[in-house]
Amino acid sequence: MITLYLSRILGFDDIEAAWISGSFSAGLYLLPTFTGALADKIGFRNSLLLAFGLLTIGYAGLAIYTAISLMVI
Repeated sequence: MITLYLSRILGFDDIEAAWISGSFSAGLYLLPTFTGALADKIGFRNSLLLAFGLLTIGYAGLAIYTAISLMVI
């Protein structure tokens, strides 16, 4: 779905969308090893606050970028 969003909505070509999607998927599989160790160090509550804060920033960034890119068009 992310490749369709990147190519159809945001205007990336197929190669760029595939690279971004592949990088995103690789990050999803590699990051839990490192973030799990970080969560053990900072504690359960702080790790949840950090996770939800980053998730909120990410979704807000996607919404703002999409809104700005649609205004330009």
